[in-house]
Amino acid sequence: MSPPVTACPDDERLVAFADGTLPAGERGEVERHLRDCAECLEAVALLADRGAPSRTVPPSGAEAPVADAPLLARGTALGRYVLLEPLGSGGMGVVYAAYDPELHRRVALKLMHPSRGGPSAEARARLQREAQALARLSHPNVVPVFDVGTWREQVFVAMEWVDGGTLSAWLAERPRTWREVVRVVCDAGRGLAAAHAAGLVHRDVKPDNIMVGRDGRARITDFGLARAQGGEDTGRPREALGGSSLDVPLTHSGALLGTPVYMAPEQLEGRRTDAHSDQFSLCVAAYEALHGERPFTGTGVAELCEAMKESRIRPPPPGRVVPAPVRRALSRGLSPSPDARFPSVEALVAELERDPARQRRRWLAAGAAVLAMAAAPVGARELLRARAEACVGAARLDGAWDGARREAVRRAFANSGLPAADTVARAVEGALDAYAARWTEARREACVATHVERSQPERMLALRLACLDRAREDLRALAEVFTSVDAQVVERAPRASHSLPDLAACADWSALASGAPPVSPEQQPTLTRLQARLAEARALMAAGRYAAGVERARAVTREAREAGLLQAEAEAWLQTGLLEERLGEFTQAEGSLHEAALLAERAGDSQTLARARTGLVGVVGSRLERYDDGQRLARYAEVAVERAGGGLGLKGPFNNTLAMMEYRSGRYPKAREHFALAAQALEAQGRSAEQELTLVLSNLGAAQSYSGDYAGAMATLQRALALHQRAEVPNFALQAATWTNLGVVYDRLGREDDSCAATEQALALIQRALPPDHPEVANALHNTVGCSESKGDWEGVASRFQQAIDIVERTQGPDNQNIGIFEHSWGETLLEAGRDAEALPHLRRAYTVLSKSLGDTSPMTALALLGLGQVALGRGEHAEAARLLETAMKGLEEAEPRDGARARFFRARALWGLGRHEQARRMADEARTRFEKAGLAEDVAKVDAWKARPSAAR
Repeated sequence: MSPPVTACPDDERLVAFADGTLPAGERGEVERHLRDCAECLEAVALLADRGAPSRTVPPSGAEAPVADAPLLARGTALGRYVLLEPLGSGGMGVVYAAYDPELHRRVALKLMHPSRGGPSAEARARLQREAQALARLSHPNVVPVFDVGTWREQVFVAMEWVDGGTLSAWLAERPRTWREVVRVVCDAGRGLAAAHAAGLVHRDVKPDNIMVGRDGRARITDFGLARAQGGEDTGRPREALGGSSLDVPLTHSGALLGTPVYMAPEQLEGRRTDAHSDQFSLCVAAYEALHGERPFTGTGVAELCEAMKESRIRPPPPGRVVPAPVRRALSRGLSPSPDARFPSVEALVAELERDPARQRRRWLAAGAAVLAMAAAPVGARELLRARAEACVGAARLDGAWDGARREAVRRAFANSGLPAADTVARAVEGALDAYAARWTEARREACVATHVERSQPERMLALRLACLDRAREDLRALAEVFTSVDAQVVERAPRASHSLPDLAACADWSALASGAPPVSPEQQPTLTRLQARLAEARALMAAGRYAAGVERARAVTREAREAGLLQAEAEAWLQTGLLEERLGEFTQAEGSLHEAALLAERAGDSQTLARARTGLVGVVGSRLERYDDGQRLARYAEVAVERAGGGLGLKGPFNNTLAMMEYRSGRYPKAREHFALAAQALEAQGRSAEQELTLVLSNLGAAQSYSGDYAGAMATLQRALALHQRAEVPNFALQAATWTNLGVVYDRLGREDDSCAATEQALALIQRALPPDHPEVANALHNTVGCSESKGDWEGVASRFQQAIDIVERTQGPDNQNIGIFEHSWGETLLEAGRDAEALPHLRRAYTVLSKSLGDTSPMTALALLGLGQVALGRGEHAEAARLLETAMKGLEEAEPRDGARARFFRARALWGLGRHEQARRMADEARTRFEKAGLAEDVAKVDAWKARPSAAR
């Protein structure tokens, strides 16, 4: 037996105790010593969490310690736990900081008062069963329960140690925006919903039972009053409470359980409680957090209960900016009748999270960040039997990238007088020099492999040389574009200089062999000339000169058809379709890409076929928003990519295209998967693909944020920013896209100040890179509107919208569709703020512009009609609303599923107002089916709530 510890244990024994490696025979003696030695106990605790700072905020949301509560001494062992210090006390028990030596961690340990369980074994068993149910509940918004046990006649529960404070403490730290508050409330609501799904009702939801961690995540805690749904209530009618203080938790035996000011009226009256009661309490806490005061007043419980039953909700105090949709959601959750509240806490959370401004804003810089990686296709050429000296001698770039061409590019940038032109010129020169060096070495290696090392057959040499000759033409054409510089070229030059074909593909036998068979010697000169012209079309696309590029590509289709060159015609149709997509001519692009795929298949050119089918997926599935068709086309594209050898130059664009289709259809987890695969393909290509990689990472970060993975999104976007930092020259436009997406992440996290800073940074970068009247400046201005809106700065909202519209009017004319998009966004902003009269002229202009540029059946035009229908509905003009919404429905058939369903739901309400009740019910059911099919549970709940209302309230 080990001797008793009479002096402080040495460091070695303390470490062994903290790590759980001290022999069992010595543990008891050390524990007894720790009860009387605060310094040793603190040392053990510090060793346990490796120096974590001492905690001052109660992790369980308990109230301030009760003076007469019996406290246990430091070092007391409860099961395997060692108590450190009391943190707080409430009606149900005392919360201690404790140490778990087996798992080497701190925990929050709640010891129930003996009176709470009473001497009854049945009562203790009930508390233990409920705690065990919580222990099985695993949810990020519920404080986890690690262990349940008994100590003497008391039940204790060991819970997670939360680094943070209560909702009350969090609100007191600094002023919070309404979005920050709503995010925390929704977190708590998700935790409650998880408990309800497990059959538990909390019954004491209040700010001090909502913890907000340092990570920004809120958790619901202190289920001390929880009971199984449908279980026995232990409350008493309100008459038993007399003049009880409204803020004091009433949990004594035989009295009402909970805190009166947060209770639902049925709970105050001692009637049966369920999940709807928790919903009411959460709405009280949310109202208080948003407005600084509670929704109901009363000098006693009886008066408070009457105010609740009569729904006498206080008007919002002046100076508090809370959107009307949020106030409406809370008002419903505070309904005196449980049946009139939301059908579940999940439905309440869904309505609170329905931030119309967030859904409305398109984050246009990020949306424009679509990776275009259509590298020049390669094909087989006439078999050459080149001599070694001729092969090496041909490894020159005279006329493509030589001294004269380099000087012409320098002079063009210098004479432009545009911002950053000199810096961009140096970067372009460096990138093209590096590409030329790689090309020369690739040409020399191909020659040596056949004529010196004899390791490569003549056929492979011919294919490699043909591939390299085509890459040389792309280099020549791009350098030619750089000899005529404008703002658009300066903007896109850094990225364009990295868009040249990947030279590694010119050594990939499987990729080269999958190209078209060689043409006859008589046709070769014509083919070479047409391919040079296609290189020029690709260069014009890389530089952003889409109109000139599509004109060049269309001319090649005609010449190739006349010459009977299927391969060249297929490549020309491919380039035509890609350029038409950039111009927004999506229907024409679909036809061109179909033609390219057909001709490539007939020509036996697997490379062009794979690119054409990949392009079709993007145009049909993303641009034209025909998701089901896009999915079918993706299967054919995947087969074509595999048949063409599945090289990185095909897999990267294919996965990026699939990702964009999934992203735009709202299927963010799938988008993440494909963006990640695209990023892997680009990473394998090394530094030459870093420009494209930063863009894919930016898009991946956006997909992660929209699927709720904010930590992953933050890491991905920070990585993209790091790549921007190491770039040879800053690409401000690409950086702006990354900052815009970072702003989205901050927005989702409720970090409104950071979000605004990020979007303002994106605007500053765009303004630095581009002239003041560039359309991308208008997009960036549009993205910052939300910052003004969240502050209630309606003058700022109007100013930003007007600036964006003015830019587009000056540069693209008064009928450009972007004006319609901005006007629609402006109208929707006002509409969701309840300012229908101000919204109406913006929605009308949006419809006028969009119907003229896109037609009445366009989904964007239909969205403007949807807004106009909402205004008419709000004004009680049911016939006009029904007419507008019927037209909107037709245009939204091929749009995002939610928009078409919303049009049906609003029309159902208009029909109801016209007395056409049966038709209204059918229309509402149809809307519900569409919402459900699209996985939009919150919208389903909204339809259900409308249908459940009394007829007069619809």
